[in-house]
Amino acid sequence: MYGVTLDLEETTAATTSATDTNDDKNLETEKKDTVKRKVALLLGFLGTKYGGFQINPEQKTIQAEMELALYRSGMISKDNFGTQHKYSWSNSARTDKGVHACAQVCSLKLELPENDWEAHTDNNTVEERLVGARQRLQKNLPDDICVISMNRTTRNFCAKTQRDRVRYQYMIPSFLLHPDWRTIMTEQGVDINSGREARENYSKMPLSVEMATKIQLILREYRSTEDNRNLLQSALKKYEGTHPFHNFTKNIKPGQPQGQRFIESFEVSDPVIVDGMEWIPTEVLGQSFLLHQIRKMVCVAVDIARGAVPIEFIDKALSNKENLALHVAPAQGLFLEMSYFDGYNRRKNSQSNHDLLDLNWTVDGPVKDRWIQFRDVVRDHIVQEEKNEMNFIQYLFR
Repeated sequence: MYGVTLDLEETTAATTSATDTNDDKNLETEKKDTVKRKVALLLGFLGTKYGGFQINPEQKTIQAEMELALYRSGMISKDNFGTQHKYSWSNSARTDKGVHACAQVCSLKLELPENDWEAHTDNNTVEERLVGARQRLQKNLPDDICVISMNRTTRNFCAKTQRDRVRYQYMIPSFLLHPDWRTIMTEQGVDINSGREARENYSKMPLSVEMATKIQLILREYRSTEDNRNLLQSALKKYEGTHPFHNFTKNIKPGQPQGQRFIESFEVSDPVIVDGMEWIPTEVLGQSFLLHQIRKMVCVAVDIARGAVPIEFIDKALSNKENLALHVAPAQGLFLEMSYFDGYNRRKNSQSNHDLLDLNWTVDGPVKDRWIQFRDVVRDHIVQEEKNEMNFIQYLFR
C-alpha cells in the first residue's frame, strides 16, 4: 500500500561538515542584489539518522542540516550562520530522536534575489514565485529531508507561537495487541521474567537478532480483531478533552499547570496489511503535546486493548492526585502529519495581505501532492524499519 519512491526535484545528498573549505564557493546567489523577507517552510524528514530536530552540538540534527543547506544556498549570510536568532528562526514542533515528520513548519528571514520574490505573470501565485528558491535549497539537503513548500509570510509570523493545532499519526503493529505474546516468546525459549533490571539500559538489544527475527516471523501473522480495535478506540477516546497529562511526560508534577493539554480527537483507522504484517494507523489532533506524551498515551491504550490493564486505568493516569511511571511506546511508529495555522490566516486576511497565500497545505494542488507523497514515504519507511530493526519486538520484551 505504501510502496512508493521519493521523487524530489534535483535532490542530492549534502555533506554534513560545516568546515567544508568550498562552502564560500558554493553560495548560489550574490548578496548585493538580495532582499530579506520572512517565509514559512513546510518540511518533511525521516528522523532515523538524527538525534531529534533541534540543534544539539553533540548530535546530528535536522535543524543543523537545514542551516547548513540554507547557508550553502546563499539564503543566510556567513555572519548569521550559527546564530539562529539573527535570521529569526522558529519551528512549530520539537520532535524526539527517531520521530519522523511530513509537516514540520519553520519560519525565518531568507535572503533571496528580488527576482525570486516577484511574480513573472499575472497568474503566478506567491508559492510559484519561490519554486526556484525551494529547488535550490533542496539540492543542498540530504535525501531524507524534503522542502515540501516555501511560502512568503507576514513580517511578524512565528511558526512556534502561531500554530493553532497539530496532528500526529502513530502506526501500531497489530501484534502489540496479541493476548498471548508472552506464551509465544516462552515457547521459543525466551525467559521473559528474568533480568529485567539488567535490561533497563535501552542502548543494548535485550534479544539477539536471531531470536527477535524468529519471534517476528510468528507475531507478524497476527491479525487484530474488531473487539480489540474497538477497545483500543474506547481507550484513546478517553484522552479527548482537557486533562492533566503530567503522568504522560517527565519532570512535571501533579497539579502543575504546564501539564494541562487539550486533545481534540484521537481516532483509530482501519487496519492495513503491508508486506504480510498488519498495522493500525491512529491519528491524534491537539493544540500541543508534551515530551513523550503521545507515545505514552499509545502505550497505555495498547495495554488496555490487549487486556493487560482495565480501561479505568486511564482515569487514574489522568488524575491530578496520581503520580505514575508509565512506559513509552517506540518512537519509530510516530510522525508529525499536519500543522494548522487558522488564526494566522484569519489575521493575515483581515489586514489585506491577500497577495500572501494562506498556510493551508490541505488544499488540492502541487503542494498537497508533494505532502501526500512524502507521507507515504514516511509510512513505507516505518514498515521497512520495523522489518529490519524489530524495534516493536524489542519493546514487547522489555
